[in-house]
Amino acid sequence: MIELELSDIALLYKTVVVLPQDKTTKAVIETTTTVNADVPQLVKAERANHIVEPETPKKVEHPFVIVTSSILKDKYLQPDSSFTKIIQALQIPQVAEYVIQEDAFTANQDLYRCIWAIGISPATSEHLHNLGHQNLLISPDVLSLTSTEEKTAMYAPLKQFIASNQKEISKL
Repeated sequence: MIELELSDIALLYKTVVVLPQDKTTKAVIETTTTVNADVPQLVKAERANHIVEPETPKKVEHPFVIVTSSILKDKYLQPDSSFTKIIQALQIPQVAEYVIQEDAFTANQDLYRCIWAIGISPATSEHLHNLGHQNLLISPDVLSLTSTEEKTAMYAPLKQFIASNQKEISKL
């Protein structure tokens, strides 16, 4: 861009309008304008200076997460595991990609809108209860359930939880 002297601006333009920018600091400069075609006058105008600030990375919210221990994560993701059978029966196999370990979850816990915790440690379970998250389900380790009553007690709340969060899961 070519910089013009104030005297050049008066010769080229009758009036000068300086538009504000997104981030500005204002400095007063003198420019010329004409009220009559014959008589140039000096008036004060504001000039905008850009201030470039580095952008801070924005945290991205995630619609759904499954939290478990590092040992159970590998077992759950096996093709023939009870966990895989459950998510296939609920027609949500895409959630298998969103299984994370407890330590990764606690570092970013405020980013998740829907949390399903499975087989987590008592300390993490207590931490989740203290968070008061509105969309949370804590289930026991599905691989350790042996009786039909235990499996039904785990599956019924899970089915209701998935049904009430279908909108979030469909975003995956």
